[in-house]
Amino acid sequence: SRFRTTDKGQNEQTYTSGAEQEEISLTVEGMTCSHCKESVEGAIHSISGVERSWVDLPSGSVRVAGKNIDADAMRERIMAKGFTIKD
Repeated sequence: SRFRTTDKGQNEQTYTSGAEQEEISLTVEGMTCSHCKESVEGAIHSISGVERSWVDLPSGSVRVAGKNIDADAMRERIMAKGFTIKD
């Protein structure tokens, strides 16, 4: 199955064949420079199961793909770096 978090924070589930992979999308506020982006990427990749991430600095858009990602832990680590997750 595949999970996707909408920008309202709701999880949607769809079923796909093959290996289970989830994709999480969220918006991070407070990133103002490339160092901020790297900090968010570091927080994301410190979570077990994360395979890829895409962070867009201007929009704050973040997409994360992997298997068995603890989305709550990922959000907590991003917020611990001083950023806000937009609901």
